[in-house]
Amino acid sequence: MNCRLGRIEQKNKHQIKVLEKLMQERVSAETMECHYRINQRATLERLADERKQVPYLKRRDALQFWCMSKIQDLDVRMPAETQYYKLLHSPSVDHSLVDSDPEGLPLLSLISEESSSSLATYVNVLPSPGAGPNNDVQSLEFGDTLEVFSQRPVEATFIQERANLHAMEVTQRFFETVSTQLERWYERKIQEAQKVAEQKAMQDRASLLEKINTLEEELQKLRTNTNTNS
Repeated sequence: MNCRLGRIEQKNKHQIKVLEKLMQERVSAETMECHYRINQRATLERLADERKQVPYLKRRDALQFWCMSKIQDLDVRMPAETQYYKLLHSPSVDHSLVDSDPEGLPLLSLISEESSSSLATYVNVLPSPGAGPNNDVQSLEFGDTLEVFSQRPVEATFIQERANLHAMEVTQRFFETVSTQLERWYERKIQEAQKVAEQKAMQDRASLLEKINTLEEELQKLRTNTNTNS
């Protein structure tokens, strides 16, 4: 009887060890599977977020390209180097007329800063009150400037350049505003996706811990039943 009881006890101990080993392997396998599922779900969510952001990135790049093309068009339309000229009064023109209506004069003495040293004479083409129709050229004098008609009003050019500069500033501000809004929107979406992923990870972890506790309880019950039978 003692030998038989000893064999039964050894057999029960061996079965308990086998069951414990099986339960440990099962728990480790469940744990690895849960971790794998969590990582796989996080990877899939990250890929889905990246796919959702691709069209928005393309739109932002297209908008940026459009704004830059508009700015380059404005740069091309504007003159590369703006030349400033100094208007000089003709000696034969009454200064009272110049002071009262400077834009109504038919003649303008146009001299550039770059060519002021090369021009040595001037031709006065403004008819004087007592001059005849053939008396167009009155005198040539060294050291004076050449008087010519103004083909392009300086004031109109200045207004056009100012309008171009204003358009460039408006375009740049619009581009900066849109870029800032897009960046804020992307940051907000990324934060929301991170929060959702963290919540799902916490839920998966809680379910994993619950499964582990259930397996441990089952293992404890098996041990108790084995001890009771022995």
